[in-house]
Amino acid sequence: MALLWNHQQPSAGRAQIPAVTERLMTLFSEMKAHKTSLLIIDQRENEGGHSAFAGILEYFLYPLDAILTADEGYQVRRYSALYFQNYTTDSIEQVRGRTSPDLQLGDYDFSSQREWERGRDAVPSAAELAQRRQHFLESETRRSPTFARALAENRWNASWSPRVVVLTSARTYSAGFDAVLTLRAHGAMVVGVPSSQAANCFIDTLSFQLTHSHLYGGLSFKWSVGLPKDLVAGSLLPPDRELTYEQCKAMAFDPNAAVLLAMEAPAGKTAPPKRK
Repeated sequence: MALLWNHQQPSAGRAQIPAVTERLMTLFSEMKAHKTSLLIIDQRENEGGHSAFAGILEYFLYPLDAILTADEGYQVRRYSALYFQNYTTDSIEQVRGRTSPDLQLGDYDFSSQREWERGRDAVPSAAELAQRRQHFLESETRRSPTFARALAENRWNASWSPRVVVLTSARTYSAGFDAVLTLRAHGAMVVGVPSSQAANCFIDTLSFQLTHSHLYGGLSFKWSVGLPKDLVAGSLLPPDRELTYEQCKAMAFDPNAAVLLAMEAPAGKTAPPKRK
């Protein structure tokens, strides 16, 4: 068994932390050498950070074609004046270039939803799959230099694929929750307490300051639908094995009760969950 703990770190100590790609190279090399059959990914009390972690871990665990065909849902964005005040490197001209030339300031961008609706039940052709591979490699190479080196080596994709269990708590949020959805889509078992965050919800806030009171606030600009085919689980994601009060009591309220429960969990799911 291997336990991977992914929590947000204080900003003062981040410079001391090795890149996640380097850590995963070491972890998966050791798991493969020892034939580790179970990987527990602890997302309890993870209130977020950067969602890139989920994609990098996914690459180490699952074949690239499975990643490219996984149902990630869709997102609807609103491009307001406040958006461009927060994202100063973006512009309405750039948005029009990647969406529609007719998009106006204040409009909603439904292109992700339309793309999901067109392809939700279709099997991608060989040409489309090749295009997706190329886009994945180019975008991930630009995003992370250390992950780019791993991609260039071409030996880490699905380098070792143990059974995966991911732990959740009521305070598993944002990028931490994204990792849960990503792993669950590939058949990982979810164990613990349900997250307070819904899979289908408003995310990503824009900061603003009121003119007279000078109070600061935040306003979401993105509607994210992580489970478009399962509106019930999209409102509250139920663990495959929930940690109850009775179980906590039986374990003398051990802070690692969820880990113990995960170790006791049967082999369980080996395929992505069925979506309603």
